[in-house]
Amino acid sequence: SVGSGSFGQCFLGRYRGIDVTVNQMTHNETSEDEERARRDLLHEAKVVSALGDHPHLPMIFGVVTKASPLCLVTQFHGVQQESVTLHQAADNNAVTKANCISIFKKICKRPSATGEFSPVLIDFGKSLKVSSVTLYRGNGTVMKCKGKSYLAPEVVSERLYSVASDIFSLGRMLKAISSLLGFYERVRELVKMSTRDKPSERPS
Repeated sequence: SVGSGSFGQCFLGRYRGIDVTVNQMTHNETSEDEERARRDLLHEAKVVSALGDHPHLPMIFGVVTKASPLCLVTQFHGVQQESVTLHQAADNNAVTKANCISIFKKICKRPSATGEFSPVLIDFGKSLKVSSVTLYRGNGTVMKCKGKSYLAPEVVSERLYSVASDIFSLGRMLKAISSLLGFYERVRELVKMSTRDKPSERPS
């Protein structure tokens, strides 16, 4: 496995000598949810394919919809090892507050720094409607926060994922960064709205 997320798990593979990622869709055992996952998968493939050959989008090699698990196979971009989350980096003290501030300062002083990279959009689920608040239930054990509060309540308690849960995490990260850098009062209301307990009450 090279990573997992709200919509499933990602594995590294090979296809005709090319490194690929096999994105397995997560869905409940019900036929209705499996059909929902199949529609989402086909829609994702259709949207990305319609964007054409773009250097910042992974090439799609195929989809699996007639058998389980449902999969989307795309070109692999990255290092051939398991991904490291921000939580893991923080737990291992891989990135300190001083490191973060230094990075932000360098970016501010060198606006062209981002031009030195060639980012590729690889997040599965990028074609979903932002207004959607449909919750997706993942499989496996409940995740623990280890004292950190970046995960939405519904993710911690029931592994329910949605765009709204991402908004919650973004709000908590914004609070941490703004408090550290001294501009929290300017974004207080946005943070409060983004971190409401009910997913439906968060901004989209």
